[in-house]
Parts: sequence; structure tokens; C-alpha cells
Amino acid sequence: MDEPFELYIAINRPTFYLKDLGVTARILAHWKENEIIPQTNLDGLAWNKFGFTEYIWIKIIQELRKFGMSIPMLRNVKKYLFDTIEFNLPDMTPEKISELKNQDLKHTNLSEEDKNKIIAFLSDTSVIAAIKGFNSFRNHLGMMIYTSIIYSKKIGILINSEGQIRDWYGIDQTSYETAYSQTELFISISNFIFDFMNDETKEKYLVPLNLMSPDEIKVLRAVRRNDLTEVIIKFPVQSGKKRLKIDTKMENGLSKEVQDKVVGLLNLKNYQSITLKNNSGQIYCERTHQKIV
Repeated sequence: MDEPFELYIAINRPTFYLKDLGVTARILAHWKENEIIPQTNLDGLAWNKFGFTEYIWIKIIQELRKFGMSIPMLRNVKKYLFDTIEFNLPDMTPEKISELKNQDLKHTNLSEEDKNKIIAFLSDTSVIAAIKGFNSFRNHLGMMIYTSIIYSKKIGILINSEGQIRDWYGIDQTSYETAYSQTELFISISNFIFDFMNDETKEKYLVPLNLMSPDEIKVLRAVRRNDLTEVIIKFPVQSGKKRLKIDTKMENGLSKEVQDKVVGLLNLKNYQSITLKNNSGQIYCERTHQKIV
């Protein structure tokens, strides 16, 4: 998709049936009765189909239930993630961006790298236009999923023993250590997205959700078949990584470690091009859009 707004529409469009969710109708009815499933229906549809946002929310519920979270606390988490976000962003003119950089951000404890990332984000006119146009589709969880997909951010929520919830946007190793040094439950939204991308039964949804391009799907299928004789991966110049070439033997194929590496590169978009070769020919794909990694 060319426009960020179209991606946000896609992740909220009712797409998944109950069989795709990994829960029974009885459990879903129980959750609805206890008000931990949002009652908003897109396009006037009843809850026989779900959007990607609801899919991820159901995975979050399942994870929280493993930790024994109560129904009232689940309702609290749902309220936090599905509350409407109000955006009052001004037009980010060069003057306002300069003011933000030299005054507002100057007095924060953020690193220079993080400040630059914020400036780069707010300087992207297509992103700002999309945010302003979200209208009734705006909710916290949808925005987190959107940001994770577009910018390959490691995103999650932290919940403490008193039920307080806060966002976690992983940037570097220090932020990991800070997150895990506290007595809080960490739920990774990004990991649910990656699990979805690696689930072979969900492959047909990857292109409509802008998670992978058609060429990347071809690479993914070839890696799963594992009939490759050669893998060549080129990385972006700014990454500092060298070109990687892997020769394989037909009887052995790719190791599990290499398969996971290629799939991980497809997930995060932190490659320049991938070339796969087998006895039948060659499969090639290039990164389709820039991501901040």
C-alpha cells in the first residue's frame, strides 16, 4: 500500500472468521458477556468477522489469562487499548520542527538518537496526514500495531501489580533492561505480529495487511520448501552489514538457523535484497519500503 492511512484501514477491516482466532465460540461468548471484547462493529457487521486489531487483542487476552489475570483487570486493559486517541497535531512546518528540536526536546532526558527519530517521524508528512485522517478508526492498540508494522518498532505494554498500564516502545538494549528491571508484566504486541507472519495458515492475509509483498511471499514459500542451493542477502549500506552468501547441499537444505534468519529479515524489512537459487531457477526480491530499525 502506498498510503499509511490505507494500512490503518486494512488492519481494522473485518477479515478473520472465528476459526482463524484460535478460540471456541463458547469462550468468545463468555468474553463478550464479560465485556472484554469491544462491541464496536465495523461496516455494520456483527461479530462474525474480526479485524487484525481484534485478532491481536484476542492473542493478548489469551496471554494474560495464562498469567491468571482476572476479568475485571482484563476489562481495564481493554479500555486502555481501545479508548479513542485524540490527535491535535499542528502542521509541522520547518519552523515548528526547529522549535521542537531546539526547545521542547532539548530539555528532555532522551538520547540524541531518540530525539532525531522523533524529529524524523514528525517530519514525515504522509504519516502526519494519516494520523489526522484516522477519525473513527483511532484506538490505542490499532496505533501500536500500525507503528510496529511501519517502523519495525518493538512495541508492547507493561502492567504493574496495581493494574497500571503503560506503553513500551523498545529502542535499544538499555530500554530492555529498564523494562525488565521492574516488577511488571510485559506483553509484546510485536511478537504477536511476528508469530502471525510466521504462521503458514495465515499466509493469504500477509499481502492484504501489507505485512509482506508478493515477492517476499515467494521467498517465504521457497524457504519453507527448503530446496535451495544458494542464498544471497544484501543489506542496506547504512546498516554496516556485509553481503551474506550461503551455499547449501540439496540433500541437507538450509539449517533451521538460516531459515529463521531469512524469515526474520522478511519480517523486519532490514535487508536490501534476497536472492534464492535452486535447480529450477532463481527467486529475487527487494525491500519494498523503508523502515526504521
